[in-house]
Amino acid sequence: MSIQHITSPAKSDVHHTKQVLRQGQIIQGKVLHLYPNNKAQIQIGTQKMIAQLEASLTIGETYHFQVQATDDIIRLKVLGDKVKSNMTDNVMNLLKQLGLKATKQNKALIQILMTEKIPFDKEQITKAFQLIDNTENKIQARQVIKEIIATKLPLTDSIFQALYTKSTSGFSERINALLLQLKQDTNMALQQLSLIERLTALTDGTNRQNVLVKHIITEVNRNSPTFFQFAKAAGFLDTTVNFATWKAEWTGFEKQYNNGKGLSLPFHLDDGSILRMLEQSNSRRFGKVVQPFLQKWTDAIHQALQKNKPLTQNEFTVLKQEINEIVLPSLTDKQARHIKQPVQNNPESLRTFLSFLTAASTDQLDPKLELLLTNMIRNRYVTLSNPREQFLTQIRQVLQFTGLDYENQLVTKDQTMTVKAMLLQLLHNSDGITHERAQQLLHFINGLQLNSVHESANFIQASLLLPGEKLGLNQDLQLEFAGKKTETGEISADYCRVLFYLDLAHLNETVIDMNVQKRSVAITIYNDHSALNAQTNALKPMLKAGLEKLDYHLSTVSVKPLSQKEKAKANSSFYSTQGVDFRI
Repeated sequence: MSIQHITSPAKSDVHHTKQVLRQGQIIQGKVLHLYPNNKAQIQIGTQKMIAQLEASLTIGETYHFQVQATDDIIRLKVLGDKVKSNMTDNVMNLLKQLGLKATKQNKALIQILMTEKIPFDKEQITKAFQLIDNTENKIQARQVIKEIIATKLPLTDSIFQALYTKSTSGFSERINALLLQLKQDTNMALQQLSLIERLTALTDGTNRQNVLVKHIITEVNRNSPTFFQFAKAAGFLDTTVNFATWKAEWTGFEKQYNNGKGLSLPFHLDDGSILRMLEQSNSRRFGKVVQPFLQKWTDAIHQALQKNKPLTQNEFTVLKQEINEIVLPSLTDKQARHIKQPVQNNPESLRTFLSFLTAASTDQLDPKLELLLTNMIRNRYVTLSNPREQFLTQIRQVLQFTGLDYENQLVTKDQTMTVKAMLLQLLHNSDGITHERAQQLLHFINGLQLNSVHESANFIQASLLLPGEKLGLNQDLQLEFAGKKTETGEISADYCRVLFYLDLAHLNETVIDMNVQKRSVAITIYNDHSALNAQTNALKPMLKAGLEKLDYHLSTVSVKPLSQKEKAKANSSFYSTQGVDFRI
């Protein structure tokens, strides 16, 4: 059984609102009473209304109507004869009345809308037929179109593609497809490198050291010396190491690293020390201290080097004094140790010192190093030994960096470079497979946005999809939650239903359903492993204690097979959703 087959009913079923009819809309209604002047009481779903008719009808029969006007009184045009018990005949009659072709795909969509009594208009259906014809998975396309019409979203190409892509593929799948294509480009720009690292942060269950290793290997494969120069200037490398040696060491390391062997980093590099140095370099602005020194001495040293001669004795005496008074106090301990020998008054020593100081004095980090710093900090606490922190970190990263609030960022002029923003830039500067895969991921993110929040006057539903690969899951983790709306517009922590759907490495498909009523928590776990009940009982005391710390009371914990989740979904009268209470 697939998790996708046991998801909740359509969002339109969460709450019942008064039917608002639009001109041109096609509805199915039952005639309850007839009145003079061609007026009648019509029942549409659970709602009753008085309408002006344009034909004689029979009390108790059901008809298809087209809304002609919605002014002071609703005017309805009858489409064909009364609805029959044979659905096939009803579909054929309606298509004939609308002047539309009765193809297999057209009939299938009309039948779905008629069966579920979802109002629609001819313009929507005509557009829907075109969209279905141009898609590969026509069954899924019909379901997507049904949801768009039922939830009253505009039936446009972009909205359809967003929801269709989300329903036919996974988040990790779309990310990894684009990553694979981007990494094949040996001449990628900084924009693409930034996108690669941001996408990798969402899917790669890695630690801080692996972030560093992958960054260095990516640069080495592109013959980029950015990190090499930083490491040398920071004192992590001996001054005799050149880029050719650096590249050779990392190329050999990469082969063993890809084989999964636990290895010490080349040149005795330490990710913790490098992270601290990056943070210091990003905040201290060492260059502001030594720039005046460089401006004073660079020309004099260059002139001496061009003549292959030392400085004059007076010049060298002043130089050494200013090194001791200005340069050395501004260096980190690592950088100070890097200058193993005092500067000598000869061309080679002067050249090495000037090169070191110039590299170390950059007023700000290179953008690539800033990106590395961000990713290393982001993965500082992400370890398999702390799944709670790993889970919360993944949520924060998806919310902050995916671009689910991209349009709001444009309004507030937030300059955060989200995945969505970078994808939009990439689409302007790419073609072929790269363009196609970037477009698919953008569609997917747009689909997440469209499904992210649904609310009425009293209820809120929200959903979130997390790439599951980083969390060690077989599939993406689907989170949704619903509950009463508070006065501040938030979901109530006292009255809500929260679930999450996941595919665990060992327990496989699992659904956890948590019902909160007056801060009393009832949990149902749906899973097909027979031994899970005993394991759950052993963890109840820990769960109970954790909930009590948050002022919740654990009432029940039960384990049921997945098949019962389907039955519960079909029979549930409660607002149906899936999700997780992040606080608990």
